[in-house]
Amino acid sequence: YQPEQYLFRQGDPGIGYLYYLTSRMINIITISGNGDEKTIYMLEEGSFFGEATFFQGNNHFASALTLKECVILKLDENCVRQLVEGDSDFSFYLMRVLSQKLRKLSSQIEDLSFLSMHGRLSRLLLKFVEDFGIETEEGIVLPLSITDEQLGKLIGARREAITKALGRLRERGLLIKQNRKICVKDIELLREYVETCS
Repeated sequence: YQPEQYLFRQGDPGIGYLYYLTSRMINIITISGNGDEKTIYMLEEGSFFGEATFFQGNNHFASALTLKECVILKLDENCVRQLVEGDSDFSFYLMRVLSQKLRKLSSQIEDLSFLSMHGRLSRLLLKFVEDFGIETEEGIVLPLSITDEQLGKLIGARREAITKALGRLRERGLLIKQNRKICVKDIELLREYVETCS
């Protein structure tokens, strides 16, 4: 799949596939009745998605949009049944991945309910660093090209507020952001800052 390509859109009928992301990342997006868009989560390599429609047979509750060129496996019902019946390791892996997704969604609900915008942004950045960060001489670099608007959609905030909050984190010496690339200078300091926001 090419960058900025939809695999399916919110409201589309299911076509009987369970999707598996083998490389890069995609966004799962939902759109409200008045047209407001929110990124529910960003999926990384090794993630299943489209499972609600696959197992329940209803319409897609959200859209799936590629961020970069990526490779995705589409597993039909016969394929999934054969894997589940013939490989207990696959069944366990599927349950583990779906449980991790449920935990992420539960964490997002908790953050939206109890944390300020600064707290939500800081915790999201810490999560990205822990999941995707690459250590360099300058700090831990996120190999993600992500805009302030995309960050805002992930935590339910406007782009302008995200830009100001990132500036505040830069002033505190917690991160550097250049050309959509984020570098966290000290992960322990970021963890401490997240605790103060909780």
